[in-house]
Amino acid sequence: MNKSAIGRRHEDAAFDGMFARIVELASTVPLAALAWYNLQRRRTYHEVDMSGALQVEEDHVLSDLAAAESPWAGSLNTVSRQYRAAYHKSRVETYMGTDSKGHMKIKTRTVYYWDEPAGLPSHTTIEHHRSRAATLEERCKHLASIKSIDPALANNLVVKQNQNSTTFDGVTTVGVYGLLIAGLLGYEEAHAAIAHEGERTTIKERVMQDNTPAQLTRRSFLKIGATLAGAMVAYGVRSHNDEVCDEGKKTLKAGIDNTIAKTDVPPGVVFSQYFGKSPADIIVDVDTAVQDAESALTRGVAHQGVRDAFTNVVTVGKAHAAQLRTTFADGVPNDMGQAMAYALATESLEQQSGDAGSRAKTGLLLEGLAVTGVMAAVLVPGEIVNKKME
Repeated sequence: MNKSAIGRRHEDAAFDGMFARIVELASTVPLAALAWYNLQRRRTYHEVDMSGALQVEEDHVLSDLAAAESPWAGSLNTVSRQYRAAYHKSRVETYMGTDSKGHMKIKTRTVYYWDEPAGLPSHTTIEHHRSRAATLEERCKHLASIKSIDPALANNLVVKQNQNSTTFDGVTTVGVYGLLIAGLLGYEEAHAAIAHEGERTTIKERVMQDNTPAQLTRRSFLKIGATLAGAMVAYGVRSHNDEVCDEGKKTLKAGIDNTIAKTDVPPGVVFSQYFGKSPADIIVDVDTAVQDAESALTRGVAHQGVRDAFTNVVTVGKAHAAQLRTTFADGVPNDMGQAMAYALATESLEQQSGDAGSRAKTGLLLEGLAVTGVMAAVLVPGEIVNKKME
């Protein structure tokens, strides 16, 4: 082959490489356009605006209920701690085992066990009393912590449109599409760097070791096809998310009506639905724990800490039971039932609004995943065919 022919061959290879690079750069245009579109048009969603319907002054009905439960739960928690300190013991046992080389040897282990004196409630009974009181206290405090809707202002509830933060949409968009663009432009270089690690050649030379100019050109066109397919899918996902957003407005409006309608229930019903038991059941729980403590004291408790804890349970429990009987003498008071119903309604509407906001955030991530999946579905089999064509 003469020098002129060799020169033309090098020129053709250089032209093919440049052409492949131009086509490769063109393949990033659909992704860049998607990123730009997302940056210009933030994701929207709807939420319930409760600012004009919340209570101006704190309703003490629920906070008073929570305050009444705290001393009782605390007394049972003290018994549980004293039981563990007094009766939860340990001993060291020996047993035959093997060392790291498989040789038999005597080993030791610590075994923990309960050793309650006869006549005292078991530790499982104590834990049962403590757990029920702690759960009741926690649920009371949770209700009292809710900034609740004022029944008189419920008509002020409205649905408003909101947007993802500029920071979230910007970081997510740049992160997702930036990685995809970087992957498109640097695929051959990354593969060559790994495949020829340690070789004293340039990245360009390593790329040309694994690819012919024709393969590079075909792959670049393949990338264009993959990004166009990804852009079409992204448009479909975006359109679906917009439809979900529009539907979310109707859903939230219906949710307001349904949630407020559920507040019109008898006080005893909403109480039992939330706590899982009636006031009478709660009083029985208190009486049972007091009876167990009195029975233990009658039989005699040697451990001073446990004895003092049981004495406190009797004192606090009897006062608490008497207070509960007074509060619920005629069933659940109407003001308490209403306060509970509207606190739960507030929590429900906050949850519905939060779900709508979460869907708007995940929608952007799902769009990126869909684009990635479609591009991979095009590029992977296409690359297999491309490699076989030389």
